[in-house]
Amino acid sequence: MVVALLAWQGSQKDSIEGKMPQQDVNFTAKVDGSAVELASPNLKDGAPTVEIFEDFSCPHCAELNEADQGDVRQALNDGRLKVRYNLLTFMDRKGPDASTREAGAAMAVAKTGNAKAFWNLHDYLMEEQATVVNQWGNEELGKAASAYDLDGSVVDSIKNSEAEKLGEEVGKANGDELTKRIQTVSSPVVFVDGKQYQIKAGPDGKPKSWVSDVVK
Repeated sequence: MVVALLAWQGSQKDSIEGKMPQQDVNFTAKVDGSAVELASPNLKDGAPTVEIFEDFSCPHCAELNEADQGDVRQALNDGRLKVRYNLLTFMDRKGPDASTREAGAAMAVAKTGNAKAFWNLHDYLMEEQATVVNQWGNEELGKAASAYDLDGSVVDSIKNSEAEKLGEEVGKANGDELTKRIQTVSSPVVFVDGKQYQIKAGPDGKPKSWVSDVVK
């Protein structure tokens, strides 16, 4: 009995669901147009709005996320920042692929308003980019989403590829919007209160966190 229980617990930890992060957050999430908006209910007056255009398959986006996610989470929790994630899918060179699947899954989760689920799923998809892009399909994305307190219909929409339509829609809309602003589609691109922010590189050549430059 004890051996069986330990084996089951071990299998749970090794499962996709068991590997998903569970960071608590003190902010809300909502879909606004083609963006996912994160903000504290107690957002401070004058807090900047930062728009991040990113593609889940973009290595530099994953590097920026690694650099800034801790700072972003803290600033959001403190009500010192509003963030709008604009998901792109231009890395899918030959039609809908990993970027579209992941954007669709993230948008389906965001539409529920579950900020913890969106934040942690987004972070994991970036952190484990190489594995997710190359090895995951909709089934795995659905299992990842099931690690959070979401209605089963949301998980099913990801597993059966229905959510991919959301990925296609937002990918096109955000690509069109970015083209209007900078005449091209690339990532990551950051705007602060409507003005493009020039992402800085650290000594290792990777993107640095922008939060200390923006949040005062």
